[in-house]
Amino acid sequence: MAEPDWKARAKTPEARARKAAAERRRRADPEGRKGVAAAKKRYHDKSRKRNRVHVRVMRAVKNGLLERLPCAVCGSASVEAHHDDYDRPLEVRWLCKVHHKEWHAANGEGANAYDLEERPAPSPPVPESAAVGRRYGKLTLVGRASPRSWHCLCDCGEKRVYGDSMLFRGALKSCGCARKAVWVAARELRAAIAEVKNG
Repeated sequence: MAEPDWKARAKTPEARARKAAAERRRRADPEGRKGVAAAKKRYHDKSRKRNRVHVRVMRAVKNGLLERLPCAVCGSASVEAHHDDYDRPLEVRWLCKVHHKEWHAANGEGANAYDLEERPAPSPPVPESAAVGRRYGKLTLVGRASPRSWHCLCDCGEKRVYGDSMLFRGALKSCGCARKAVWVAARELRAAIAEVKNG
């Protein structure tokens, strides 16, 4: 398979020299380093929703729930997942890097790309006597592990230690057994479909 043009251009000696010179200038200037770090933080804060969606797509491809297809425009096998609407994370069109950039240059960002609400602050620490026995999904708090973490017992019998912020803001629902059950069900479904096709 031929390498895409943009990759070939990025590997030319001139492109590598430009990149190295820019990196040297950035490292030599403390203000430049701060500026780059601030820009990255602004981009990350603004792009949290897009990042979450992209992670979901990568996991779906890895687990066989999504199939990576050739570019819908040129048929290239080197593709990226494009979202017309980020509120529908698994509805994607596969486009090569060139046509993906062309689409965004002509149409702007996809719908609902940014999550502008501030992330809710984690709940304040609570006394152990008041928290022991609380349930968060399949997890039950059984005692303090440290001033900012808890021993948790999952319904499946697994014992884990998790931090206050992860538990109290609802980021955890199990030790991972629920997600594993979904993966197992998906794998069994794929095996059953393959068995029917192979007859």
